[in-house]
Amino acid sequence: MARPLVTCDVECHPNYFLIKFKTIADGRVRAFEQFDGHPLDRDGVRTILRQYTIITFNGNSYDKFQVVRALQDGCTNADLKELNDRIIVGRMKPWELEREYNKLMPSYLDHIDLIEPAPAVMIGLKMYGGRLHAPKLQDLPYDPDARLTRLQMIETNDYCGNDLDTTILLYNAIKESIDLRVHMSTEYGVDLRSKSDAQIGEMLLRMAVEKRLGRKVYKPELPRSYSFQYKAPAFIRFKTAQMQDVLATVQAVQFFLDKGGSPMIPKAIEALKIVIGGNKYTMAIGGLHSCESKVAHFADDDYLLRDIDVRSFYPNIILNQRLFPKHLGPALLIEYKKIVLRRLAAKDAGDKVTDGGLKIAINGSYGKFGSKFSVLYAPDLMLQVTLTGQLALLMLIESFEAVGINVVSANTDGIVTRCPRDMEDTLKAIVADWEFMTSFEMESTDYAALYSRDVNNYIAVKPDGSVKCKGAFSRNISVVKGKERFELKKTPTTEICVDAVIANITKGVPMMTTIRACRDIRKFISVRRVTGGASFKGKYLGKVVRWAYAKGDRDCIRNAKGHTVAKTDGCRPVMDLPDKFPDWINHEWYAKEAISMLADLGAM
Repeated sequence: MARPLVTCDVECHPNYFLIKFKTIADGRVRAFEQFDGHPLDRDGVRTILRQYTIITFNGNSYDKFQVVRALQDGCTNADLKELNDRIIVGRMKPWELEREYNKLMPSYLDHIDLIEPAPAVMIGLKMYGGRLHAPKLQDLPYDPDARLTRLQMIETNDYCGNDLDTTILLYNAIKESIDLRVHMSTEYGVDLRSKSDAQIGEMLLRMAVEKRLGRKVYKPELPRSYSFQYKAPAFIRFKTAQMQDVLATVQAVQFFLDKGGSPMIPKAIEALKIVIGGNKYTMAIGGLHSCESKVAHFADDDYLLRDIDVRSFYPNIILNQRLFPKHLGPALLIEYKKIVLRRLAAKDAGDKVTDGGLKIAINGSYGKFGSKFSVLYAPDLMLQVTLTGQLALLMLIESFEAVGINVVSANTDGIVTRCPRDMEDTLKAIVADWEFMTSFEMESTDYAALYSRDVNNYIAVKPDGSVKCKGAFSRNISVVKGKERFELKKTPTTEICVDAVIANITKGVPMMTTIRACRDIRKFISVRRVTGGASFKGKYLGKVVRWAYAKGDRDCIRNAKGHTVAKTDGCRPVMDLPDKFPDWINHEWYAKEAISMLADLGAM
């Protein structure tokens, strides 16, 4: 039977230690303190650990070990502060902590750490609070080395409670993902609940390969001087001399690794001037990119605008080209294909749980090919996959442009074409021929318009008026099936301006009409992390700040060195979200910003 869930957070000062819990279901709170004259109620902590599944943020690197250390008889505040400093100041690694404290870890502890399952990379809980529009953004009120007064202890306890509230917000935001991990953990007999997508992909493949081989497998140790060349599959063929030269260059160069063990793109490839049909393209580790800027394209009676994407691009390259890390052999490919086929079967059968779980494993595993810490580490394979994908797309682009079908954008796994309507059958024939040669499968979406600041930042309008927004124009807040959702990879930045732009280009609504009609303060705020912390009019705000633009204000937020934080002129901090929409919002500032966005999108 599943345990109820409780969030947990720890605070540690030289003379004060706190473990605080808050239940997710009903918000009940328990705080356990240790300071002079007040010993820690260890039995009370143990009772909670036995009854609940503990939810933390970064607990596998900090909180869990502090709790376990605190439960040892005779453990003092000095002992806990020493461990705190070893972890934070000494940058003690999780595996070092596990090795030291594994024997002390109680068997009844059931713990989920949200830091890896959460989708963003290398951001802290405070920034997640900003992206989730937490009612209150609050930083640690006192220096970690400060000896606290009793009043300061109370304030630190309150601060810890706010962190628990943010942890609950984050858990609820990714609950579906956690539930998938619970299901997969049960099925595979290994705890995947605190793993990232990439970690899950690696673990499942490793387990399957080890079972097939009947032995343990290990990450390879490649020398710093390791190098390799790219070999294009037989289907990569170009018709023009320019692209034949590009292919020759890509195959001739030697690839080396950087200090972190990741493959580098040679200068010879960076210097390639790829121009097809008047459009420029660049090749990079991340994929193929076109070089458009501040341009808009439209479908009309004479032209259609069609987005054509490759389905499961990288997994299919791996399978079709039979690519596998040399140290693992074909066993990896066999097991990878099993996962892919099982996922497709689950998808066809409407088994969303299995489909979602295996999709995590498939898509997550590719990134591990470039990580020297992974058993899947194979930098040559990583480059083989991404370069094959880029060259294959360039083949398709070359074929389109040769017959007069213009490609207006290309990005990693797809392209957007502006095709004469009387050539739609030709477009379909070229796609079909390309699919036959490459063994890939394409899917397409028609647009009414495409507004691009650049290849990674755009708004695409579909014929029904709905929009697809990417990069700077993606929305932090969306409504899916009547439920409000937050994009955790997107930091809020004056989202009302994007709403105003969309209403203008799709319905002709004046910018100011949209802006004045909105009464949701979350649409007007911006969030930013400031290294070293930030202040406003001498008052310290914290390392993550939130603000909106105010009438008549000329003040700005300043960093620790006294310099202006970018784009905060005329702002007012909003560290606590107000209950009512404020009357000081500077609507004119937002209208001006929306017009600037419109110009950047090539729509003026």
